[in-house]
Amino acid sequence: MFKKIKIDHFRGIAHLELSDLKKINLIVGENNCGKTSVLEALFLLINPGNSQLLGNVNILRGFPLISSEVLKISFLKSNIDKSVELEAELRDPSEKRTLRLTPSYGQNFIQNIQQEAPASGTGVTPFLGNKLKTADAVGEFTGIYFDAEIKQRQKKTRKTHSSIVLTQPNLPNSPLESRIDKDYKEIRKGSFVSSSDGSLVHRFQKIRVAKQTGDIVEVLKKIEPSLTGIETGANGLIYCDVGFENLLPINAMGGGFAKILSILTTIYDIKGGMVFIDEIENGLHHTAQESLWSAIIEAVKKFNVQIFATTHSSETVDSFGKAIKNHKEDEFRLFRIEKKEDEFDVVKYNSEDIKAIPDSDWEVR
Repeated sequence: MFKKIKIDHFRGIAHLELSDLKKINLIVGENNCGKTSVLEALFLLINPGNSQLLGNVNILRGFPLISSEVLKISFLKSNIDKSVELEAELRDPSEKRTLRLTPSYGQNFIQNIQQEAPASGTGVTPFLGNKLKTADAVGEFTGIYFDAEIKQRQKKTRKTHSSIVLTQPNLPNSPLESRIDKDYKEIRKGSFVSSSDGSLVHRFQKIRVAKQTGDIVEVLKKIEPSLTGIETGANGLIYCDVGFENLLPINAMGGGFAKILSILTTIYDIKGGMVFIDEIENGLHHTAQESLWSAIIEAVKKFNVQIFATTHSSETVDSFGKAIKNHKEDEFRLFRIEKKEDEFDVVKYNSEDIKAIPDSDWEVR
């Protein structure tokens, strides 16, 4: 699990560090202060050898089509003269990982690199570090190189190279080609929460086939004690058994029950990994937020995951403080990102600080 992250020149972030990360981490701040970018940087560092993850996070950003301009926003203010630098430390002090994102250019430039650099043996274009500069480019920006170093417990540092390239950069919906080091196998797991009906039903069906819906029901009973079971029914809908004559569609349960189930099924699906929830309050009435946090806390204990969530809602922060009130373990952190022009400051709150927030005049801003 992550203990610390350092971000340089990524998206809108010039430089930012978060340290002392715990099991459940809530990141707050005004809109456009970099909260989502922090989640995305962590997500990329889970598997820095997989360049396809960048395309995935851009889709989550709402970009249905990938163009050169969309890829450029990975760099600070879309300025491709400076590489993105991401670095993370894990709970085990012997485990670290770094990732550098550097622009690639036209085919002539790629061929020149292949002639200069020794073959990596992985079937990917070798990365030349600081030699990749705009002044050296022949042709237009076409994609991004990923150069990663992964230090795992009792193993030598592993270097891996991959890329994501627009095969027809002049088209707004150019096909993407990802070149990945197939010899590198990542042991970490991570997932963004998706609340779309299709993905929720798919995740729930996996749990149902494994005959382990009881684990989810056990956690949800903390919110709805009358719940005895969850089933899928006609048209792929999910139904709840709360002791009535007929099963109830999950959307009839109220209180954002479907959103909570979506988060729990993601946590279950990624057991032992990291789960990312952007704007955790979306689709959830404020009266149900304390129940959501209580369910997350139970699921984190049961399935051993690390949570990273964002919000700009003071009510969500208050609910977080109330939910952890009776928990003695120091496994909760809140980070407030404060942005002034291009400078970022991070204020960290430990478990006891968070518990005191509901009784204070604390604000997200």
